[in-house]
Amino acid sequence: MMMDYQPFGVLKDKMQHVESFVFVAEEDFGITPVKAQACGTPVIAYGRDGALETVKDGETGCFFKEQTTESIIEAVNAFDKQKGITSANCRKNAETFSIDTFCQNLKEYINERI
Repeated sequence: MMMDYQPFGVLKDKMQHVESFVFVAEEDFGITPVKAQACGTPVIAYGRDGALETVKDGETGCFFKEQTTESIIEAVNAFDKQKGITSANCRKNAETFSIDTFCQNLKEYINERI
């Protein structure tokens, strides 16, 4: 399903009830794959830049190598065959990008340096 701009509530509801989220953009970080995982939704992402840091191949999603229809279709087919991707893994991974986790890691880093 492809959608134009939607309010947050609609996006959250849809994201919580889909089998996977396909992320085709190349971005430095890309918060959308993290939001999808926070909803328990696996991500099929273009395997470049930020997606490589936010999606764990085989645990919270999978990657495609080129931004082509054929490459995306191959990744979707590969995703359908994977067994280790769970909603719990997705949510747990998304939590590593939470504000609380960031603050805790920053405090630990500072304390180690003092």
